Amino acid sequence: MLRLFLFSTLIISITGCQKNNDRENQGPSDVHQFHKSIASGGDTYRQQPVYSFYGEDSAIDIMYRSYGADEFSVESWIRFRDGEAVFKKRLVPPESFTGFGIYGVTQDQNKNYSFGGTYWTANSGATMFLSKISASGNLVESKSINYKNGGSFKADRIYGTRDNGYIVTFGTTIARLNEDAEVIWRKTINQLVNPAVGFGNIFSVREDNAGNFILAMNSGEPARKWMIKLDGNGSLIWVRGVEFTSTEIENTYNSRLHYLITDEENNLYDFEVFHYTLRILITKISPDGEVLDIVQFNSEAAGLYDVQYQDGSFFVLSGTQYFNTAQYFEMDKSLKLLKKGVILGNGYQMPEHSGKFFLSAGKKYTDFVIAALDQNDNYNPWQYLRLDNNWTYPCQTFEVPDVAVFRHSDFIVLSREPDEILIDSEDPDNFETIALNLNLEDVPGVLSSSGLCSTQ
Repeated sequence: MLRLFLFSTLIISITGCQKNNDRENQGPSDVHQFHKSIASGGDTYRQQPVYSFYGEDSAIDIMYRSYGADEFSVESWIRFRDGEAVFKKRLVPPESFTGFGIYGVTQDQNKNYSFGGTYWTANSGATMFLSKISASGNLVESKSINYKNGGSFKADRIYGTRDNGYIVTFGTTIARLNEDAEVIWRKTINQLVNPAVGFGNIFSVREDNAGNFILAMNSGEPARKWMIKLDGNGSLIWVRGVEFTSTEIENTYNSRLHYLITDEENNLYDFEVFHYTLRILITKISPDGEVLDIVQFNSEAAGLYDVQYQDGSFFVLSGTQYFNTAQYFEMDKSLKLLKKGVILGNGYQMPEHSGKFFLSAGKKYTDFVIAALDQNDNYNPWQYLRLDNNWTYPCQTFEVPDVAVFRHSDFIVLSREPDEILIDSEDPDNFETIALNLNLEDVPGVLSSSGLCSTQ
């Protein structure tokens, strides 16, 4: 699961004479800007967004989990439309399950969803499941995936593919499933040879426009950071490691979170956080595995809430050290900062998974869902904001911290040939996919909002 945190130095002012951003104002807007505090049936601001999508009819869908929840937690789903909560649902297992956790949500081209994860029973080991849910929020079917002759098929990350199938990872194991949740191939990336180096977890997977898969992994020496590219059949294309030569990074590099994004030319951009202060590092890699650039945000920004790519620009939602400010940035493909602004900075707590954002068509406005206390210290779980393209909070003025990026030259790129990495492959005939009985239930409780700010 994603783990998002905030650290850095806070520079906030609420005096009316100070600026909200460091770029020219783009003139008056006809966008109705607003800020609402959303109450949701006993949830608090520690219910944190993990997955987010544009749903049917311009709905905004947030899938979230409780703060500090373990692998047996159950995710909930809230749908918003124009700042109002429409429904809250939860996928519920049978009482006979001894453990149940949702570890991935995907959306297909028709805005239908798949919820996937792992469950346990008293008589079996870990078993993967996938549940398909219609765009309108109705359960279509659920299936379980496991070995035919018993075993454990566990999933801790699930991604959608271009052909409406799935990529599933657990530790250093990766499997490709088709649209019917049947295993196409499953491989375990064991270690490098000469010298032998074991890998850690697969943190993230991205499918490029050519149907290849790029994996972000970690390990020990000689490099902490590894990127591995597989073709659509799971065969190795290239392996690259990044060894940082500065002790400032090498001694503190413990990356956990990666947003992998590809552009139109299939360049890969790896947005990640590392160190306990959750510094932001971005690595740009060409389709053939050349490391083109590595840049880092300074300490005025830390933690990654969300990263998206649209029309040649990256948009980044981040935070600061004291858990009370959400910042928003735009970067070009050369990783230069173009715009920045403070979205919410009222001085109230924002925990780990503290927000998602939604760009409208043409970038006319952006909707933000932030997990934070409101101005009245209410423990409502969501702060819902809509801001126009000026990124100016309409009812209060904030000063943006002095965020900047700098380039790294203190690294060495390590290349490995495909025959220098040990990979185990499994026969897809060893697995079976069968029907499973799960329920998608409406969660009772109050779904209400209170307006805190509006331009109309």
